[in-house]
Amino acid sequence: MSAHLADHNEAAESCLTAGALLTRRRLYRAAERKYRAGLRIAPDDPNLRFALAHALSEQGKWGEAAAEYRAVLKGDPNDPFATNNLAVAMDKAGSVDAAIREYHRGLGVEPTSATLHNNLGLALQKSGDLTGAIREFRTAIQADPSDSHAHNNLGLALEREGNLDPALGEYRTAVELDHGCCQAQYNAARVLEIKGDLSGAEAGYRRAVTEKPDDAKARYGLGTVLERDGDYQGAFQQYQRAHQLAPDDAKIEAACIQLQQQLRSAR
Repeated sequence: MSAHLADHNEAAESCLTAGALLTRRRLYRAAERKYRAGLRIAPDDPNLRFALAHALSEQGKWGEAAAEYRAVLKGDPNDPFATNNLAVAMDKAGSVDAAIREYHRGLGVEPTSATLHNNLGLALQKSGDLTGAIREFRTAIQADPSDSHAHNNLGLALEREGNLDPALGEYRTAVELDHGCCQAQYNAARVLEIKGDLSGAEAGYRRAVTEKPDDAKARYGLGTVLERDGDYQGAFQQYQRAHQLAPDDAKIEAACIQLQQQLRSAR
């Protein structure tokens, strides 16, 4: 290797390393600039292009990210990570049907990928194919029974079908697999509230709030249970905190204002 080529490769690698450090600090715009600088030196480097696509995704630049993942796949059409991420970017950009086709293409290469099956399920659910979504979530769980996200997603799909007890079972399984899965904890508590088990729902919401104190939905859910149980002051505190966390949520704001007025009238 010539000294010039070695310097060329070293400069590109330096951009990749610097971009990775910025990405870890969540400075995605700065990371994007570093990766682009590296690609000007080494335009065919798949690692730089993949890293750039990730930085673009983190900024919500889904169309640009999709273009970069396509470029990665030109070099390696069977890259399962680029395939999955391209489909996610397509979905986020609003091209759900194209995303579904890309997931199917990826599964033709990696038929036992739990990630691809799970994400395909999400895309099918978004397209209105709830039956297909449930099938894909179940297949994802067969491929990886420890996938807490797939269990949670299956629970949501079953709940949409009106099957509350099976949905609750999936949420609980997700929590058992990952105690930090606050979304599943919240969903389980919400179903318990729907079923009228207020004590169980309160306990679930409290666990969700403990795991993630800044979760506005969990605090709102806890507030609804406390209000139904007659603890109006406790409910107002939860609504108030939820409103601080999600000031644009009209439902939370309405609950906060209504209960505040009720408390003032009771004085």
